Amino acid sequence: MAHALGVDAETLWRWQADVEGSVQVSLDGNATDRDGVNVSPGEFLGNGEELTIDRLTREEDVALLREALLGLRDQERTVLSLYYFEELKAREIAEVLEVSESRVSQIRSSALSQLRGVFSPLQAAS
Repeated sequence: MAHALGVDAETLWRWQADVEGSVQVSLDGNATDRDGVNVSPGEFLGNGEELTIDRLTREEDVALLREALLGLRDQERTVLSLYYFEELKAREIAEVLEVSESRVSQIRSSALSQLRGVFSPLQAAS
């Protein structure tokens, strides 16, 4: 076998020892963790840690969202913040900004439309 691989016998023995101490996981199906729960090969191999590519993609998405939010007008950012983070109703936001409820709805729709415009090319690519 060493001759067929083009290595000496000592190298082949070292490789065999390395393989014997390793864990083999099928990449075609799911593995089972210690609790008997099915996990993907990536989750199994990562010991529960987030895969690097997933983490990088999420960081890129967050950076893109941050840039898109900074591109909005102050009033648009304020409406989105009050609506989604502070969970205020349109009526309450209208009181805070001293505008009509319908104006709050227009501002929110405009901001969301701009954000969709930033992210729609990315969704089409994936």
